[in-house]
Amino acid sequence: MEFFQNTILNDTLHRTSPAAERFVKLVNEMIRTSHDCRENNAPVVFPTNILPTPTTAPQLDLPDLYPNRPEFTAPDSKSQLSAHLAESRRKIEHLEERIDVVESALNAAIGELEKVHKHRLLGPILKAGEKIISIRDSVLHNKSKDINGSKKSRSTETT
Repeated sequence: MEFFQNTILNDTLHRTSPAAERFVKLVNEMIRTSHDCRENNAPVVFPTNILPTPTTAPQLDLPDLYPNRPEFTAPDSKSQLSAHLAESRRKIEHLEERIDVVESALNAAIGELEKVHKHRLLGPILKAGEKIISIRDSVLHNKSKDINGSKKSRSTETT
């Protein structure tokens, strides 16, 4: 994967050679190909890769790419970046473990809640409590709408 990424980045940044040289080479090859096709009374067809494709991954220096970034230009930047990467990977692994623990606890709690909902005495009480909370939230929501609406209507009356 690193070869592909470096090749694409290198190609995008055109770091192998100056663009003018590559452009002249491209145009000359296209002219040569079109002349050859005409001499053979064949339609002009260009090859897929007119310019040679790199066979080795270009080496990109981070200090060259990011000269104003101290984390890449410091003398020991590679070791610092490696240490930071290792620490980040440890933290990610720890967080993934924590997510697994929390998901497991949440699933257990949901299972217990479902048991309570199915209980012949506690289930109806729990459902009634949920209904009361729903009604309360609805009333509070409507009350806040009325308060905001009345403030708006008063402010429009005074203007």
